[in-house]
Amino acid sequence: MRRCFSQRKPCSSLTTHFYVAGDADPEYNVTIAYPAASSKSGGRRTLFSFELSAERLELSATPCVHDKGVLQAGNTYGPITILHVVLQADFIVETRDRRRIKNSRLSFGDSISYPVAFENSDYSTVVQKLTAFIDEQC
Repeated sequence: MRRCFSQRKPCSSLTTHFYVAGDADPEYNVTIAYPAASSKSGGRRTLFSFELSAERLELSATPCVHDKGVLQAGNTYGPITILHVVLQADFIVETRDRRRIKNSRLSFGDSISYPVAFENSDYSTVVQKLTAFIDEQC
């Protein structure tokens, strides 16, 4: 999460890029909870659930816009302070060793929670990175 926000990318599409503002270095925590062996169902099993959290996250945002037919970075906004950010998801391994992510949610504090959807190109990259992480840790 920290590396993702620290890498500034040039505008390549109509998106908004978020990155850590200033020299802020929030405390990041990773919790891995292994489910009970009885959690297998329908030919698949949850390998683990993960949670990335930060007590305080300060971001700046730069929207990418078309200006006179040219794609460029717009005005930078921020810093935007977000408190108690939590990203949760289940990482599932199916019978043929196919891996996928399910039940992903992004929460802010105790009251706001949203499901997370990945774009097709990003989804496979995230699954590959989680697979590499699991192979290194387990």
